Amino acid sequence: MKPLSSVWWCIPLLALASIVGPGMASCLGQVLIHEIMYHPSSGLSEDEYVELRNIGPDPVDLTGWEFTRGIHFTFPRVCLKTG
Repeated sequence: MKPLSSVWWCIPLLALASIVGPGMASCLGQVLIHEIMYHPSSGLSEDEYVELRNIGPDPVDLTGWEFTRGIHFTFPRVCLKTG
């Protein structure tokens, strides 16, 4: 995890942005926003990212999940491994 003002942080996914998707209810609390790069030193918007982390015991299928507030993105066919 990255330090934020000397405090270690991880944000539950739903605390920051609205996200919806198939099978999501069974994974709440398992997928976290681990890191956010919203203002990269390059100044290029293509260098912005949100890093997700799966802290649960099983992989999570993110296919069809989408951020609907703050970030607008729909996940393609992808599975988020544990760890």
